[in-house]
Amino acid sequence: MILSSSRRNRHRRTRGTRGLGRLGGLLGLIGFGGLLGLGGLLGLGGLAAWTLLGTRSRRFTPADVPATEWGLVLGAEMYPSGDPSPSLRARLDLALELFGAGKVERLIVSGEEASNAQVSRMARYLGERGVPADRLLLDEDGVDTYASCCFAAALPGLTTVTMISQDYHLPRTLTICRSIGLEAYGVGDATLRRVAPQVWRRSVRREMVANVKMLADLACH
Repeated sequence: MILSSSRRNRHRRTRGTRGLGRLGGLLGLIGFGGLLGLGGLLGLGGLAAWTLLGTRSRRFTPADVPATEWGLVLGAEMYPSGDPSPSLRARLDLALELFGAGKVERLIVSGEEASNAQVSRMARYLGERGVPADRLLLDEDGVDTYASCCFAAALPGLTTVTMISQDYHLPRTLTICRSIGLEAYGVGDATLRRVAPQVWRRSVRREMVANVKMLADLACH
């Protein structure tokens, strides 16, 4: 079929209009997705700021943290070889420092025992470096930060606990403690940023998302 000049022009205009419409729709979807993404980033940032500001009076250095009977070492990755990951090693070494300085009298090692015997190997690491077995308590069901905090809150006779982790982890940890009625201080390791910078950056990003899980945990329990 041969189109006349006028009909060809109308056909081209129609196709052009449809193409612009599809392009406009695509750009609209991209823009909407961008707004959602921006809103999500702002939401994560706001949540992180809330935990940070809300716990600043509860975060201390090893030198100025008040002495407590109990310290709790939050678990992190344990390699199949039995060696702690850089994150976990730093937490355990910080616990040793606090124990040696008399800042804590007893230590809870909390993690997921099913993950490469994480908890018993944490206890062994501390025991080999001078912490007596009768000063260690193993929480083998600390599958996440919330579970570890709840274990401490339910421990008979525990009134205050010093939470031991990386510095970026403390705002969420202490927010959970406050929300479940557990009196807690926090001492954070700051060496990981220098020793394993890639691990540190990845962990900081993950921590922002973990704040969302924290809200879900608090809302569901």
